[in-house]
Amino acid sequence: MQLIIYFGTYGSTEEAANKLASFLKADVLNGLTKPKINVNNYERVVFGYNIHGGKPNKSFLKYYKRFQRRYPKMPVAAFIVAADGNRKGDYLSQAAQLLPAGSPLAFVGGRLDSINAKGLSKVIIDNCLKAFKSNDLPLPKLDEEKLKDFSLELKEKLPQF
Repeated sequence: MQLIIYFGTYGSTEEAANKLASFLKADVLNGLTKPKINVNNYERVVFGYNIHGGKPNKSFLKYYKRFQRRYPKMPVAAFIVAADGNRKGDYLSQAAQLLPAGSPLAFVGGRLDSINAKGLSKVIIDNCLKAFKSNDLPLPKLDEEKLKDFSLELKEKLPQF
């Protein structure tokens, strides 16, 4: 059994975590709720996090550092959610430096909407959405095919005990 712990702000990461969980038959936890769980009951932990300001979610980074100290031998994987697909290579490189070598990684895109945003973030996202629409550009979205492919990779690379 696998566990997915996600860290997101506006809903795309949660959506991706739940879709991936449906493919893997995995348990899902919102990392922002600071879950207390014994991960030794799982074969692997898959982390999902969003990008904010070009960097991984701060709550994820903090949680992962503690996780790594507590469970140094636990196999991990990660998926990254971001509406800016142009920087996909940068985001994957950041993740590869953070996680153990060979850990499965995926960039799965991300939605751009302001439903859960507040204040300045809401204004910025709304302005971005207007720019996309006025320039007839497609809106960023989660890539369900990437999630399916990632689930297949995770199934193939499940550690043997």
